[in-house]
Parts: sequence; C-alpha cells; structure tokens
Amino acid sequence: MKRYVLDTNVILSDPHAVLAFEGAHVILPFKVLEELDSIKSRKVDISRDARVAIRNISAIIDNATHEEIATTGVPISRSHPNIHEDTKLFVLTVEELRAIYNLDKISNAKFGDIAFDEKVETLAKSTVPDDEIILVAKLSQSILVTRDINMRIKALAYGVEVQDYRHDVTIEDSDLIHTGHHEIEGSIWEMVGDEVFSDQQQQKLYHFIPKDKVNFLPQEICVGDYLYDDTDVLFVYEGEGARLDENDVPIDDEEYVVFVDVGQSSALKRKVWDIKGKNIQQAMAINSILDPDVHITILLGSAGTGKTLITMACALDLVLEDKHKSKQYKRIIFSKTQDSQFEDIGFLPGTEMEKVIPFCGAAIDALEYLHKDDVNPQGSIEEIMKRNVLQFKALNFVRGRSFSNTILIVDEFQNITPAQAKTILTRAGENCKVIIMGNLSQIDNKFVSPTNSGLTYVTEKFKDWEGCRIIELEGVVRSPLAAFAEENL
Repeated sequence: MKRYVLDTNVILSDPHAVLAFEGAHVILPFKVLEELDSIKSRKVDISRDARVAIRNISAIIDNATHEEIATTGVPISRSHPNIHEDTKLFVLTVEELRAIYNLDKISNAKFGDIAFDEKVETLAKSTVPDDEIILVAKLSQSILVTRDINMRIKALAYGVEVQDYRHDVTIEDSDLIHTGHHEIEGSIWEMVGDEVFSDQQQQKLYHFIPKDKVNFLPQEICVGDYLYDDTDVLFVYEGEGARLDENDVPIDDEEYVVFVDVGQSSALKRKVWDIKGKNIQQAMAINSILDPDVHITILLGSAGTGKTLITMACALDLVLEDKHKSKQYKRIIFSKTQDSQFEDIGFLPGTEMEKVIPFCGAAIDALEYLHKDDVNPQGSIEEIMKRNVLQFKALNFVRGRSFSNTILIVDEFQNITPAQAKTILTRAGENCKVIIMGNLSQIDNKFVSPTNSGLTYVTEKFKDWEGCRIIELEGVVRSPLAAFAEENL
C-alpha cells in the first residue's frame, strides 16, 4: 500500500487533493493543519481554498476515533462513497509516530528497516516547518508530495522519495496549449474546387463544403478556430452541418463542413477606434471581440503583442460607438490578477477604483494611446471615467456578483487557479462579453504552473465551444526594441 504525505502547498493548490490518491494512504502532518489554520483567516484569496480544504478534511475525520486518525486510518469512503474503501486518511504528529512504533529515543531507535541516522536527528531537532513535514514522510516511509521545488530538493537530500502534484494538471506540456488558428499551405480554394455552397445569414457569409473536400483540415481543429492560407482566405471553422432551407429542413443528405468567411484583406483593413491589426493574429482578435456571437475571447501571447491595446479599442468601440445598433454593452470592467497586490488593497486609502488603478497601468497606457490624437487627451479619458464607462475592479470582490450588459476584461489570467477561473467566469450575466488575456511564461503565483494555470484550464475546457475564440498573438509589435528584447534576452 502506497503512502503519501501531502505538503501544505498541495492542499492550497487543490483543496480536494486528499481525494486524488485512490487506493493509497494519505498522511497529513499536523504541521500542515496548523499552516492551513493560520492561512484561513488571512485577508488573501487563498484563505478561501484553505477553508475549503479544512472542511473537506473535517468531513472525513468527523466521528472518527483518535486510534483511527493516527493509527489505522479513516476510510475516505465514509464521506465519499465513490472512493475505494482502502483509501484512508491519517493525521500524524512526529510524536505520534514515535509512540506508534515505541520510539522512545529517536537517536538509537529503528523505524522498520531504516535506522535513524544523523539526517533524521537533524530533522527531528529542526524548528523549520518544512523539515517537520519531511521528517513525517521519512518516518512513515511515505512519498512526499509537494509543489515546492526547493523542498523537493531538500527531501531528496534526506533520502525521501518525492513527487510533484499532477492531479490538477490540465495538459502535460504548456507548449501544447491550443492556439486557436491554423495556417494552411497553398490555396484552400484550389483544394476545394467548385463544390461549394454559400449562404448569407445575418451579415455573415457561410460556406458549405462537402466533407470529402476538406482533407486540408488539421487533426486538432476545434469549433471557432481560424484558418488562413497563402492567399486571401480567412475562415472560421463552424463544425459539421447540413444545408437547410428557409424552414430549417435539410436540402440534401450530404454532410458538409461549415465555415464563416472573414477574409484576410477585410480583416486587416478593419479599423476599430482608429487602429487596425498589424498582423493576421491581431486581425483575428479584433474580429473575435467584435463578433456578437462570441461570448468569450482568450488572447494568449507574450508582452508587446498588442493584447491590451486591441482589447481596450474593441471594448470602447462596442460601448461608445453608435454603429453598434444593439448597444447591449453599457460598461467595461477591467481587472488584473496579481499574486498579492489585489488581496492586500483593503488598508490602502481611497475608493476601490483608486486602489486598483495603480495596478492597471497597461489599460491606462492603452487609453492614452487611443486618445493621443484628441485635442485634450486627458480630458477625454477623464470623461470616460466620469461616465463610469470604464471601471477598475479587484478580483477578490467579484464573488456573488453578476455582470450584465458588461464587457469584462481580465488581464494576467495565467496567475489564477482553475477554481478561481470558475469563480470569475460564472459571474457573467446576460449580455456579458468576457475577454481574458495571459502569458504562461510570466506566472507570478507560487501555487500555479503553466500546466495547471487557470488560463490553461479555461483554454482547454472552452476550445471546442462555439461561443469561444482563442487567439495566440505572435510577434512583438510594441517597438523594434521590444521585439529584439523578446527574441534575444
């Protein structure tokens, strides 16, 4: 029977981690509970995860005897029937381990077949919390599970087997994240031939192409992906479907692959708030955000690829310009995730917006750029603020809220966990368009990695939904200096 000792950071990254070790014994050092207890009442976002974890642990060990908790283990199946009955939870202190095995003198006793050498004595005398957790793993001959790289190195030096926690990993390699667009070599129209049926519907031109004519489609293509070729073709893949008459009755028995025709030249010429795409990916981003049928746009890319500028331009256009007849969006809410700054704003003077604005410099820079040709640029920005068209919000204040008739922009999405991502996206109310931006190479949250980031999680979960568009922006367009730095530093 395998035994796993869980570190605090594992529990905080996934409050349900104790349920992830099917058929094994899960050991929680008492020190982990103490750390969770100290975190649960802090004014930080992970406090919620700590409280959820404590409730999960409590639900398992409630009504259990001390002997079960420390010696025989509490079957997790008591509170979670779908879990194998051999899966058990232990809560142990070093002292209890000594007592269980009659270890009166740690210096000369033996635990199983392992003698307590000088390394064990060093760990036993240490007052460092990590060392106590490592000691529990060594004494119980368990595998230590931790996300702390330094702790893994330290534990290995003490002869403890170590694993990273992988249960919450969305994909194995962040390089495999869905990019949302595909370049096709050659000419798509030449590959397709003449067997194409086109239909104009609600200002969109649809092409119906027989399935046997689309051998050029990439294997990993998803609904909502963009395809472009060496000519002027820019399509949005709509999936498989049938040609329908005015009564929604199939015209024939043949199955088709459906595309929306965007066109490269049209997309690259499209101006929004006096800017246009500098490359095909930026043009895709503009097309996606302005599309009334798209509810969430995910923009991936490194710094300088134009994510914030394009997003702010499109958002202002949708809210302020009269050409959008529906005028369904009344405000823009901009928020930026930050490891700690957004969690510690409560003590700062001023309103919520005044506290948050200093952390949203990218949005302010974009606003200034978009109004640079105005007679009074600063006056234009102040007018937007005064009218509450643009609001800056801290993410830790979004729980329980519902955003309707709103364009919700969340920057630095790579810094949040999947659970936090769910909290944000479930706030979307009627007529809410969400735009999230992120760069997996710039993660500042110690509990998040590229493979378990909320950005990765949302991208993978939404990539085949018709209401989502994913665009990985390429090429640093900020300046020649920024482009060279991105490529060479």
